[in-house]
Amino acid sequence: MFFAEVDETSTVVNVIVSDQQHVNSRPNKEKFVEGAIDGSLRKNYPGKGYTHQTTPDRFISPQPFPSWSVNNGTGKWQAPVGGPPQNGRYYHWDEDAQDWVEHQAATGS
Repeated sequence: MFFAEVDETSTVVNVIVSDQQHVNSRPNKEKFVEGAIDGSLRKNYPGKGYTHQTTPDRFISPQPFPSWSVNNGTGKWQAPVGGPPQNGRYYHWDEDAQDWVEHQAATGS
């Protein structure tokens, strides 16, 4: 089992592989929150730097861009506009334009 050690701000500072008995034997056992590598428990894997929210009970990754918000159903960050076109090209989020922008191929000389 995976357990996230959270600090007083609910930020994950460490992730350990352990069993419940070992966690219960620790003097700071209340700082440990169980998670799952596949996100099946508390929406996301409890990576270092993630936040544990108690309501709803989930782990949230660091916010990638100021304009993005958490999807309450998936617990994942989403852009304020839909995802990039699915046309085989590569896109990145442009925070200033508030839109997906196609990567331009690098040109060499």
